[in-house]
Amino acid sequence: MIFLFVAVIIIVTVFSPANTANILAVFPHQGFSHNVVYQPYILELANRGHNITIITNYPLEHPNINNISIRGSMPISNNKKNISHIEGKFMNEIQSSISTIWNFHYRGKIYEAMFTVDGVKKLLNSPSKFDLLITEHFNNELFLGFAFKFNLPFILLSSCNMLPWNQHAIGQPYSLANIPSTLTGLGTKMNFYNRAMNTISHIVQLLGYKLLCRTRDEAIIKQKLDIEVSLDQLILNASLIMVNTHFTMLESKPLVPAAVEVGGIHITPIKPLPVDIQKYIDEAENGVIYFCMGSLLRGESFSAEKRQMFLNVFDKIPQRILWKWEGELPGKPSNVMIQKWMPQRDILAHPNVKLF
Repeated sequence: MIFLFVAVIIIVTVFSPANTANILAVFPHQGFSHNVVYQPYILELANRGHNITIITNYPLEHPNINNISIRGSMPISNNKKNISHIEGKFMNEIQSSISTIWNFHYRGKIYEAMFTVDGVKKLLNSPSKFDLLITEHFNNELFLGFAFKFNLPFILLSSCNMLPWNQHAIGQPYSLANIPSTLTGLGTKMNFYNRAMNTISHIVQLLGYKLLCRTRDEAIIKQKLDIEVSLDQLILNASLIMVNTHFTMLESKPLVPAAVEVGGIHITPIKPLPVDIQKYIDEAENGVIYFCMGSLLRGESFSAEKRQMFLNVFDKIPQRILWKWEGELPGKPSNVMIQKWMPQRDILAHPNVKLF
């Protein structure tokens, strides 16, 4: 009897049941910085045995991941943006909101190109069965057409702070009297004028997104998927949104249970630096300053005047400079190292890096 009892315990322990899901992930944003947020999450799901089919410009290598690469169907924006696009553009809260929504409307059109990719066409015409859709909720809702077509629950992911339409999707309260709307740039200490501008900007963002972006996406879904869908209604079925923020770095605010902060999910264990960068940082007696304008902005687009201004300043300080720069840099001071790409997180983890 004791032997039978022990045998049952061992069998139950060793052969415990496991449930895996077939997940469709749609992340076609062409900017690498957006993809950095979701990739660790998708890889962890794959590591836990789930089967992932992903539509992306940045395929992931894993035996449980089926990549549908859309690379080449749309322009990739890494290191392509000219600094003149942002230089000297100082706008008030409402102007900034209108400009951003119009930009979202214009740039969101490019995702229509993914429907020309053979892998996407094959997926849409296949009898594939999925249990869940995961997609980014940034400048469009076009990909919710997949949720409607395959009758899937869906999880949203935001690569930045929650935007007004993210909040609307999950019923997140708008506390506009004391919490700044994301695109305004306001702080939490607002006077009456700031609060009025915050409220008006928030309304402009929601209406602009609805009238421009949602209308655009509904038309594309009808054309490409032959589906009549109200995104105003469909988005309210979101099960969860994961937001790339952390409560220690932003204003205090209430969150509904369907909003989960995952800021830092992209941080992986530190890897050894390339030998030349490691040596350069180690031997810096006064430390190192790391200068990078992100994955989208191209350093070479600096005007000659602006470039020389930075070089003059760098030449006068005792620290060494690591500068992400794509080409030649005439007049580069001896304390400046340039490279087209640098392992940013690994550099910032070095104790001799003093400023970013």
